[in-house]
Amino acid sequence: MPVAILDTLLADVDLLTTVLTYHVTAEAHYLADPRRGSIAAPTIIDTLQGQSLTLGFKPGVAAMVNQSMVNCQGVQTDNGIVWIIDSVLFPQF
Repeated sequence: MPVAILDTLLADVDLLTTVLTYHVTAEAHYLADPRRGSIAAPTIIDTLQGQSLTLGFKPGVAAMVNQSMVNCQGVQTDNGIVWIIDSVLFPQF
């Protein structure tokens, strides 16, 4: 992420909250094998921010969240699953 964008986010708590909550959903979403694909068709899910994300697969490559690739299997936590992706997601402004 360019430094100017990061500085802008860090200077505006409401904007930072908007971007961060765009990365969070109310429900856990499981992808059994992100490298081979477990979802037959793209799946639209709502975020806590209020907009939607698309979960899908690039065949033979990786699971995708919008245009970002999932970099690992989901990590189970006490309150959900963490999926590591290769970029920051930005909602529509």
